[in-house]
Amino acid sequence: MIIIRVEGLVASHILSLFENIFKPRQLSETDVIVFVSYAEQDVPKGFVFTSAQDSRTNVSNHVEVQLVTISQQFSEEWDEIPTGWNTVCLLRGKTKNDIALLSEMPILDHWTMPHSYYIDLSNQDSPEM
Repeated sequence: MIIIRVEGLVASHILSLFENIFKPRQLSETDVIVFVSYAEQDVPKGFVFTSAQDSRTNVSNHVEVQLVTISQQFSEEWDEIPTGWNTVCLLRGKTKNDIALLSEMPILDHWTMPHSYYIDLSNQDSPEM
């Protein structure tokens, strides 16, 4: 199973540092740009997550969210989230409902530690579904 932990939405003044990678005028209504904390394994661009688990409620929801663009503090585009790296990622939901939880996350200036609120995206659907 592949899991990434989403900490929050990237603040617009931080996003401006990544203008060469994320082009805000080209974002769709199903796109979000988020801070992703440490990845325990490589996750390739194009990967589709099918479950979103909210840390506040521990409830998992079925989603279809694709990893579209990956960068990090050096503002370079990568083909994968490398093991051990915090990243800034563009995620795209198949529908607006797929990114609803992510869209409601706090707007952040940086990665946070410890994680008080996060959403885990994975490729394993919840048994409750």
